[in-house]
Amino acid sequence: MKKLLFFFLLSLVSHSLYAQEAIPDTASVDSSVIKRQQLIQKYRDRMKNSTRKGFRIQVFSGNQRAQAMKIRTEILSLYPDTRVYLIYKQPTFRVRVGDFLTREEAREWLTDLQKTYKAAFIVPDNILINPEGNANVDSSKSVRP
Repeated sequence: MKKLLFFFLLSLVSHSLYAQEAIPDTASVDSSVIKRQQLIQKYRDRMKNSTRKGFRIQVFSGNQRAQAMKIRTEILSLYPDTRVYLIYKQPTFRVRVGDFLTREEAREWLTDLQKTYKAAFIVPDNILINPEGNANVDSSKSVRP
């Protein structure tokens, strides 16, 4: 009976020692968990900051979809690096240009656009922000007439 008890205790101790060796390195697990959490936080920050209040220039508002598409195409040909939006709010189509952080930045573009589109005006809107934090990144590259 003592031998049986001795072998039982010996197997129990050896089994617990073996189980300790099977646990993976916690440092590598912690670093991968931390890296995953950092990526998730970076994604959340980018999504949270992807839009903000700013300004756009509205160059058209009307019921004719074909006219709105024509104006949008014209503006894209004049300013290929600028964002142009076709917005539909029943029953009106609107064409808006740019993502401007400040009214002053929008005003510079407004003077150029009013040469062709006399009824153009600045409107407050939620604008898109790129990952670097700039609104209209390519506006400095665009050549204005």
